Amino acid sequence: MRVTVDLLDTQLLVYAANETDDWATTLHRQILGGQRYVYVPPYVTTEFHRVMSREHGARGKRLAWDHLVSLSEADAAAAPHHNRFRVDRARLLRQDTCQTVATICEMDNKDAPILAAAHSASTLVSEYNPPSRRQTDVPNGPPEFELVRRCRGAGIDEVEIRVLTNETNFVGVDPQVVGLNRVSISHVPSEVDPTAEL
Repeated sequence: MRVTVDLLDTQLLVYAANETDDWATTLHRQILGGQRYVYVPPYVTTEFHRVMSREHGARGKRLAWDHLVSLSEADAAAAPHHNRFRVDRARLLRQDTCQTVATICEMDNKDAPILAAAHSASTLVSEYNPPSRRQTDVPNGPPEFELVRRCRGAGIDEVEIRVLTNETNFVGVDPQVVGLNRVSISHVPSEVDPTAEL
C-alpha cells in the first residue's frame, strides 16, 4: 500500500505551538488523533526549538518541549524523541548533500535539509529491506527508522513525502524536476485543506 506522509516544516510547528491560526491547531489535532501520517526530521525540530526559544525565551522552550513530547508520542507521527532531537545545524548546512540540493533546486540553503530529509525518508520506507524481513530488524531510535517501523506496522510499503510549508518561496521548488519522484511540496493552508482527513 502507498500513502502520503506529511513532513511539516519549521514554521508550521511554530504556528501550531503558538495556536495563532485555526488551520494550524486543526492540523496538530489531526496528527495527535492519528488522522495524518507525519514525519518530522531532527533538523526541523532543532529549528523549531531554536525559533521558539528566540521568540519567547523560557516560555517558548517549555512550549516547544511540550509540543515535541506530544508529537513523539503520537501514533501516526514519526518524530525524534524530545530528549534527542537536536542536530548540529551549521554542520548539516555545510554538508555536500544539502548544498547540492540547494544549488540544483535554486532554493534557500536553510530549506535544503528539509527536502533532503524528505527524499531520504521516502526512499528508506520504500526500499529498506532488513535481512530477515522482520519488523524487529528495523533499528530503534532514529526518526526515519521509526517512520519505517510505523509504516510497516500499518501495512504501508511505499510513501510519498509531501512537505507542508507556509513559505511561498519553498513552494516554487519542483522536486520531480530533479528526480525526487517520491517528494512533493504543498502550501498550507491554501493548497492543502487542513480540515480534511487523509
